Amino acid sequence: MKNKEKIKDLFASVPLCSICFHIVFAVCAALILFGVFRTDATMVNGIVMGKVSWFHRAMVLLAVCMALSLFFRKRPVFDPYAADVCILLLSSIVLFTYYWFLDPEPEKRRFAIQLLLLWFLLRYILQCCPRLAAVFLFLLMATALGEALIGMRQLYGYTSSSHAMFRLTGTFYNPGPYSGYLATLLPVCIGVLFATSKSKAQLVEIRYDPELDDPKSLYLVYKKELRIRRIVMAVIHYFAWVCVIAIVVILPAGMSRSAWIAAAVSSAWVWWRYAIGWGRTKAIWQSYNRWRYAVFAGVLIVFAAALVGIYSLKKDSADGRLLMWKVTAHTIAERPFIGHGLGGFPAAYAEAQAAYFASGKATDQEKRVAGCPEYAFNEYLQIASELGIPVLLFFLTWLGLSIYAGIKNRRFGVVGGIMALGIFALSSYPLQLPSFWIVLVFLSALVLVPRIKRIETQPWGMFEEENVPPFMNRINKFFFFMMLVTSCIVFWMQRDTDENYRKWSNVRMIYHTKAYEAAIPGYKELYNKLKHKPEFLFEYGQCLNKTKEYIDANWMFKQATWLSADPMIHYMQAKNRQEQQKYEEAEAIYLHALNILPDRIYPYYLLVKLYNEPGFLQPEKRQAAADSVLRKEPKVMTTAIREMREEVEEIMNDEL
Repeated sequence: MKNKEKIKDLFASVPLCSICFHIVFAVCAALILFGVFRTDATMVNGIVMGKVSWFHRAMVLLAVCMALSLFFRKRPVFDPYAADVCILLLSSIVLFTYYWFLDPEPEKRRFAIQLLLLWFLLRYILQCCPRLAAVFLFLLMATALGEALIGMRQLYGYTSSSHAMFRLTGTFYNPGPYSGYLATLLPVCIGVLFATSKSKAQLVEIRYDPELDDPKSLYLVYKKELRIRRIVMAVIHYFAWVCVIAIVVILPAGMSRSAWIAAAVSSAWVWWRYAIGWGRTKAIWQSYNRWRYAVFAGVLIVFAAALVGIYSLKKDSADGRLLMWKVTAHTIAERPFIGHGLGGFPAAYAEAQAAYFASGKATDQEKRVAGCPEYAFNEYLQIASELGIPVLLFFLTWLGLSIYAGIKNRRFGVVGGIMALGIFALSSYPLQLPSFWIVLVFLSALVLVPRIKRIETQPWGMFEEENVPPFMNRINKFFFFMMLVTSCIVFWMQRDTDENYRKWSNVRMIYHTKAYEAAIPGYKELYNKLKHKPEFLFEYGQCLNKTKEYIDANWMFKQATWLSADPMIHYMQAKNRQEQQKYEEAEAIYLHALNILPDRIYPYYLLVKLYNEPGFLQPEKRQAAADSVLRKEPKVMTTAIREMREEVEEIMNDEL
């Protein structure tokens, strides 16, 4: 009876209001993280926009819950860390250098603001409710397991993928980001596996803590409570095992070398920190004096051989990325301090690549593997290209502070997740997708939570009164209420985004049926809302071109070239000028497009038709362009190339 009364006293000491807000914040976090599964087929680019739309709604809910909690909290004090200042400065510079007159990425801008709010809300929640750190880790692992299960269903044909060319995509558009997401969370799962294993071994009966006023009623752990905690630890431990096995099974099928390297390096680091550590490593290193350098050299040889093997697996793809990084470095050199603006990378890349190929310094292999990517496939280079080197330094400082805090707080699994994402970002584009940013913010906030060995012995006290100056109290409450207001304003600003993308999807169906005149009113209605999307401008320009509204079509194509690296926009722009009989302008645009991608056959085909125009007849140039069409070896022989060659042969035979 005495023990039962003490157990009742223990639970009675936990405020009901605190428990309620723990549950509410956990639910809000689950809604935000489970947004990775959200897609919307009724919208253009619904795989990304569906996630963004869901995130905005979940953020408003989280901000409202936080504001409500301030009414019950007598001490809403936020203890800042260096990473908070760093991310605040980073966000301020991004917004200050944004090209507002062009507004190339309004969705990314609004998402970035909500992301900043998420960071500070998570920081405050985890300071007030450190127990939620374990819940957030569990939710992260649950998203990884969900993605792995979806991938297995796609791999075995039980459900379709998001891309017709790939069998395995998860809830992403292709296997690359999907594999990167799993690789990011694999070390997190491994870290939980080790941490729960050690926690079970260290879970012992605690009799007395003299630092507390009432140690007997609060800190006497009974067998029943101890058994419950052991069961919870076991559940989390085996759940982590399930997640690790599922990820390891599905990850090789994604065929993403970047994800493999990120997963292997980060997971090995987590295993080393938990299983060996610095002390044992140093002891082993000193014990094997004669062999340590030979072992070290052997490891380097194996690592180099693995890199060569991975490079040989997709050699052309690897060469293409090396070219991307070289050209991106040229764009950084052009504007190293302020960059080309958020969303300015594609157009800057196209111009830099055209200048590089026009200089004659490019090799034949570089010309063959060249493309016009939307992303740099290296997030650090892209950040420097778009936002400048100072912003990149702030970003790296933020990551470095997060990793340092995680190691200090012994949250090695979470640090491993940040490392995996950082490694994956070296040769892919994870930070161009909303899900990776959300995971990165969660991981970076989690590493700042101090390690609590006996978390059950800490007072809940989320809403306890503490002596705080009223002035500081008001400042902190004002800060978090402003977050609520800002989140609601951002949500209101993007309230019509979903509907606009759905309308675009409907208009696009009309466009694909080649009913261009019928599609123009729909594009005209959406122009002011979607003029930042180069695909939209291209489609609108095509409709105007087909209905012989050449002047308006020129303007649409011109705007699209400011936002995209796609040479097809230049081709259509030149064709539009050609139909206006502005042949010299059309020729200049064609030649510029050829400098962007000199190994393509299509622009030479278009030049043959241009030089065959009666008002611009140039036999020598036509012959040179025709030779390129007929003799140039394509990457892949297609029906379109055969038809172009047949048409060019007919044109040349008619002249004979």
